[in-house]
Amino acid sequence: MEGGVRPAGRRTRIASPAPATLYVPSPRPYPRKVASPEYDEGVVVQRVRSNGEIKWAGERMFLSEALIGEPVGLVRHDDRRWAIR
Repeated sequence: MEGGVRPAGRRTRIASPAPATLYVPSPRPYPRKVASPEYDEGVVVQRVRSNGEIKWAGERMFLSEALIGEPVGLVRHDDRRWAIR
């Protein structure tokens, strides 16, 4: 090893315990299913479709595949804009 440069392809292993030996289960109980959010009056609720979209004002709008099956709330921001909650 000249000049402090390690030859290509050689790796050194740092002596540390494997992650599995350090794992401790959480003491908090988790529900089997998370309850659906409750929205205030005046919030329009739409369920996200299997492709991550909602139908809004006759148009399909993509939100996120991470929200598939989840309800989302839409709140009027002004005459043209809505906020997604």
